[in-house]
Amino acid sequence: DGSDTLCTAQLSDGSGSCSASTLPVGSDSVVGTYSGDDNFSTSSGSLTQTVDQATSTTSVSASPDPSLSGQSVAFSASVGPVAPGTGVPTGTVVFTDGSDTLCTAQLSDGSGSCSASTLPVGSDSVVGTYSGDDNFSTSSGSVEQAVSRAKKLKIATRGLHGGVVGGQYSALLNASGGVAPYHWILLKGVLPAGLTLNQDSGEISGTPTTSAVTKFTVGVFDSALQVHQARRTFSIAVEA
Repeated sequence: DGSDTLCTAQLSDGSGSCSASTLPVGSDSVVGTYSGDDNFSTSSGSLTQTVDQATSTTSVSASPDPSLSGQSVAFSASVGPVAPGTGVPTGTVVFTDGSDTLCTAQLSDGSGSCSASTLPVGSDSVVGTYSGDDNFSTSSGSVEQAVSRAKKLKIATRGLHGGVVGGQYSALLNASGGVAPYHWILLKGVLPAGLTLNQDSGEISGTPTTSAVTKFTVGVFDSALQVHQARRTFSIAVEA
């Protein structure tokens, strides 16, 4: 087919056959060239082979399912050929919820995934639509995603124990509701000298260096940043 060798047929009683699956989509002019032998000269013949796009099939899934409002959901797609088509589809799969585009997955070896956290509360019918490529037609698959309203994010810790100058200090802030994991920040004031706040775990730890009663405000965000947040003011008394 042009400069591409498709296959080679071995003659037996003047006839032979071979197979190829690499013809591009379209109208292909295939030439069969006889090599000749000691008694016969070379010759050739041609035919026109029409190759259509192969039909594709798309399957999709979501995790976690069910999910909470604001929670990131991973959507996965697998695209393959429908027999007699062969090969590996390339391109993208776009996930939508009604008219809203959620995310776009790039295919690699026929599979791809992407994430979205904007699904509304309720039962959402998410459709993954394969874009198609030169060799494969478009196709789509769907998954029902149940999204529940997250409980209100709260700081569960009510108070913090005191410390002593020069002594090891550790207190853990706890939260409930929202969508874990949580992220902690210092919103107002400062921690007692020598103490730090671990933004991932919510632990306040260190070695106090100054005796004082220190007041400060901490905030907590869940994995749906800017959607669920809470704050509380604490004080830590450090004695000499």
